[in-house]
Formats: sequence, C-alpha cells, structure tokens
Amino acid sequence: MQGREQLISYLEHGYQRLNYARFTAEQAAVTGNQGFLSWQMCLSHPAIGKGKEITVHGCSALRWQDDQIIYHRDYYDLTEMVYQHIPVVSWLTGKVRQKMADK
Repeated sequence: MQGREQLISYLEHGYQRLNYARFTAEQAAVTGNQGFLSWQMCLSHPAIGKGKEITVHGCSALRWQDDQIIYHRDYYDLTEMVYQHIPVVSWLTGKVRQKMADK
C-alpha cells in the first residue's frame, strides 16, 4: 500500500465485519529510525470461531521518517488467528503439530 487513502480503504474493507479488536503492546525496541513492537490482539469476528473472542500474538516492524511511519509490516501466526478455529483444519493442524513434536 502507498499512502493514507489506500490504507484507509484497506482497513475499511478488511475490518468491516469485525465485532471488535483490542491491542495490548508488550515489548518495544527502537534503534534510530526503526523499531519493533510485540503485541497481543484480542478480537471477535463472526466468521472466526463463531464470534468468540480469540487472542493472537504478533509483532510489527516499523520505520519512520520526519515523524511519520513509512514502513509497517505485521507478523503473526495465521493458525492462531484463523485455522485453529475451523473444525477440520484445526484437527489437521493439531495432527501436524503433534507429529512435529514427536520427532
């Protein structure tokens, strides 16, 4: 995305059906014009887990210039956010995790 208008359009579309989302910052590190922020997001969406609150852990890499963020990238586990809340997929990812732990 480039610019404020594209960001607004993305957020309006992507979070249109979201019941709510709360972020809690956990740790931050800053060096010069870049930083890292780890966070926890609690959210409710009618299409994920039947609307029950779920918790997702993630982090954001940020860069800024002239007091404006010029780069932002989030990293999080999509399994934690979506896949473990879909019955068949949840079972399958659980089996894969179990198999990986057995070795």
